[in-house]
Amino acid sequence: MIFQFFIMIVVTYSFFLKGDDLKEMLFKISPLPATDEQNILDKFNQMNFVTMVGNGVGGLIQGSFAGLVFWMAGLSSVFLWTTVMIILAFIPLVGISLITIPATIYLFVTGKTLTAIALIVSTNVVALIVENWFKPKFIGKSVQVDGILVFIYIIAGMSLFGMAGIFYGPLICIIFMTTIEIYLKNYLPELQKND
Repeated sequence: MIFQFFIMIVVTYSFFLKGDDLKEMLFKISPLPATDEQNILDKFNQMNFVTMVGNGVGGLIQGSFAGLVFWMAGLSSVFLWTTVMIILAFIPLVGISLITIPATIYLFVTGKTLTAIALIVSTNVVALIVENWFKPKFIGKSVQVDGILVFIYIIAGMSLFGMAGIFYGPLICIIFMTTIEIYLKNYLPELQKND
């Protein structure tokens, strides 16, 4: 899973470096008019930005909440662990559990059973809310796509691409939706006239 995350970072970095060359190549081979190509590219860039912001805000919420629970549990180095959890929240599936599971085990071993249960339950509930409600809703509202559709594309993306699917799923969604929108607006009326 860490390897997949590393690959995702390398691929994303490569797109940032070679994005203009890739765009020019795709525009050369595309049969679409330049305005439609630009429309797809604009929607892609918007979705990419919104996905990054959504994941950043989601990570901030999860990490900050877990840090608050750490503080309430009386654990040490709360600021350090909160910062680490905010960063780890970007990693789908494992995220902050890389810190909260060992912390829960520590609390169990030291005899703080109720605190351990409260820690693991509360952080998992917040993670479920952020991943399954906040992110799809935030992304969908920002790009005018139904949040349920975004959620389905995130799940489908993760099943196809692993952890990278949390980014690729929404991007594929917006490209697909924009292409259909262009077809319905520009090409379907012409086909119906010819029939």
